[in-house]
Amino acid sequence: MNARDRLAAVLAPDVVAALEELVAEHVAEATAAAGNGDCSPWLSVRNAAGYLGVSERTLNREIARGRVRSETVGRRRILHRDELDNCVKSGGGGVAPAAPPRRPEGV
Repeated sequence: MNARDRLAAVLAPDVVAALEELVAEHVAEATAAAGNGDCSPWLSVRNAAGYLGVSERTLNREIARGRVRSETVGRRRILHRDELDNCVKSGGGGVAPAAPPRRPEGV
């Protein structure tokens, strides 16, 4: 006996249908939010570096210089997506995108 059958045994059919519809709506909303990457506005240093297109080392330097704001929660350093967007809009504050490695001359 599955969960739906157990519910149908104790609830009216219209209530079971309403519950199924409600669960389907919530799953669709959660799936859409997860697909857009908008689940949380807070990013780890690794995710923030990827979001900005810079290395983690560069981002950590910019945090140390005070050009990028971050918060510390326990031992984790987190950055708010809006703060990163503002940094980029204001000219980057010194944060430059990671450049591809240079090839040696003659190759």
